Amino acid sequence: MKAVKIILPIVVVAIIGFFVTKWLINIDPPKDIDLPKNQYTERIEIEIDSLKKMPESKFCNDYYLKVQATIAEYYREWFIGFNLIKTVVSGKRKR
Repeated sequence: MKAVKIILPIVVVAIIGFFVTKWLINIDPPKDIDLPKNQYTERIEIEIDSLKKMPESKFCNDYYLKVQATIAEYYREWFIGFNLIKTVVSGKRKR
């Protein structure tokens, strides 16, 4: 009877350990999740790339100023910026 009292908890712990390991092995690893892209930064990158592709002899100052104004406007309207989530939650924008 004493042997049964000693062996029974050992067997129960072993069975629980077996099923826990089987459960842990069958868990799927997390899949790579693509973060949403900021449409404003994509638009600015496209404009900057088109500005880079222009030949040096044909630099367009008006287009450069337009891109610069677009960046400033997006920053002013909080579409782009540093620590955007923190500033929106706190309601303050550090300058």
